[in-house]
Amino acid sequence: MRLYPFLERAPCRDTLAATELRADAHQGRSRALGCLGAGVRPLRRGRLWRLRLERRGTLVHERGRRRVAQGAERGFRGGSRARGRGVGRNRRGRRRGSRGRRPRSGLSGVHACGLALAGLLITTTAAAADPPCPSGESPETLRKTSIRHFRAADYSAAQAIEHCLLELAQARGDRKDEAQSLNNLGVLAKRLGDASTAQGYYEQALELRRVLGDRVGEAESLNNIAVLHKNRGEFYPALDLQLKALALRRELDSATLTAQSLDNIALIYKALGDLAEAERYSREALATLGSAAPPLEESRVRGNLGSILVDRGELTEADAIAKVALDLAVEHKGRSAEIDSRHVLARIARLQGRAADALGQIETALPLAITAGDPKTIGEIEIERAGLLRELGRLGEARTQIETTLAEARSRQARLIERAAL
Repeated sequence: MRLYPFLERAPCRDTLAATELRADAHQGRSRALGCLGAGVRPLRRGRLWRLRLERRGTLVHERGRRRVAQGAERGFRGGSRARGRGVGRNRRGRRRGSRGRRPRSGLSGVHACGLALAGLLITTTAAAADPPCPSGESPETLRKTSIRHFRAADYSAAQAIEHCLLELAQARGDRKDEAQSLNNLGVLAKRLGDASTAQGYYEQALELRRVLGDRVGEAESLNNIAVLHKNRGEFYPALDLQLKALALRRELDSATLTAQSLDNIALIYKALGDLAEAERYSREALATLGSAAPPLEESRVRGNLGSILVDRGELTEADAIAKVALDLAVEHKGRSAEIDSRHVLARIARLQGRAADALGQIETALPLAITAGDPKTIGEIEIERAGLLRELGRLGEARTQIETTLAEARSRQARLIERAAL
């Protein structure tokens, strides 16, 4: 089973069981694909290539056969100029001899890199930046540590621990725990802005959970994949997956999980512009939660209902609902729910002609969003901020903000944010 969607399907038994390298000599770029879901990537340091393997430390190509190593490095750099004895011409315009000649195509670069891999001594070293998995810690303790890092928005640290947990689960044949780690790695990849890798993890978790008959986990995976589709503007695939998740959760008779699916379906209809259907699903979600609802879940649903009502022009009811949502979020330290509630209140204030009050809510929400690290939320808050700055006559700040947001959205291929920024 692949751990990343871009990894080749290959048996991985040792530290580096299989590695495929591809090069584009003209662009001067290279990419390494390896096993163990470690995200192998090349780092150039002078004349050496190093392969960094997360969780296991750093694999270093030693200087043993320097000439081969230099040949590989030249093959990847590309271009028409060479250091030392490379491609060039003598004073008469003739090409120099073939000794030390650089490869002129990506294929030659791959060949040279293959020689380097075959000829160089590869050793595993303990790198301070990539410590090995903690020894002597139980999976339960590691999971708690991972959750603690996640709540502190230290996603890279949580990611490293989840890689360890995944490896431990695979070693002891615990497939349910393996699926949970795959799911968690998907959540972390999404928070780090890598939606394609996140979807790869989610799909693997979904496949495994279906094999295990884990219907709660299956619904969770369907929900997570649907959110990625929605964020890319693929609303109908998202809706199809959310409806499947809703059916599973209704069978499980879980009020909280059912309300979550109803709320997510409401947001898809909101994005599609069908506000009546969005409101219907959102109110059903709130009713499903009931009086004994988890406070932060209630805050989230109320905040989303408030946002739908703002779009429908029902500002008075939206304001009352959003204020309750904000109080719940602040009292129970729900950062994400607080961000959403403040955003709704800012939109209401803006529509009522209170741009300064709206900007105050946004300026409070933006640091929270940055700390949470969700690129979509950050983009939405920044777009709102740019609009308010423009209304207040601070055009230079507004232009800088929207240009920054647009560039970030394009770099992450966040189409909904890009469309909103334009």
